[in-house]
Amino acid sequence: MIAFRYVVAVVVTLSIVIVTSPGFSQDVQPVVMVKTISQEVIAAIKADKAILAGDSLKLAELADTRINPHFDFRRMTQSAMAKNWRVATPEQQERLTTSFKTLLVGTYSKALVTYRDRTIDYRALRGDPASGEVTVRSELAQNGQQPMVIDYDLGKSASEWKIFDIKVDGASLIVAYRESFTDEVRNHGIDGLIATLDSKNLQNKSGGKSIPSDSRRGSLESR
Repeated sequence: MIAFRYVVAVVVTLSIVIVTSPGFSQDVQPVVMVKTISQEVIAAIKADKAILAGDSLKLAELADTRINPHFDFRRMTQSAMAKNWRVATPEQQERLTTSFKTLLVGTYSKALVTYRDRTIDYRALRGDPASGEVTVRSELAQNGQQPMVIDYDLGKSASEWKIFDIKVDGASLIVAYRESFTDEVRNHGIDGLIATLDSKNLQNKSGGKSIPSDSRRGSLESR
């Protein structure tokens, strides 16, 4: 089951947070990069009338060029698949990664404009950058409600930091998808999961609702 708040987490966090940029030294603290680049992206959104009007092509271009390169989608997919990743063939692993990435991108790219005016406060970095893994901690302001606490787990590869998990109020986005993926593979196999993801992506592309249901355990179906 993928709860509604986890989908909200995808929409909010992946639409406004960028981790790194070729213009930054790799010695710069990740939290500084998150804050600086997210501000630049939000500014770009506000300055582009086409994006403000909801131009899907412009939204996709922005996501593809400014956001997607800074997420480790393969690691995210592998973690969401858990033990089922090891039994998937290399071809299935590639298809799963592509389909899962498309699902996430299709969800958050539509929300870029919606969340452009939210205030983000950054807290102390958790972890040692020298270890290769850290957590950037933040709070997202919500009208009339307590701030949403959002943590971003980052891993450093040979040359850059990338997000591999997001936690909302302590709850992991990847763990939420893991439950759904496990149920789907148990019931329909790995190819069945791929088919479900592809069907969901096609629905999103055609303008269907994009929020998975809470009512059917293990389902990726929309409301």
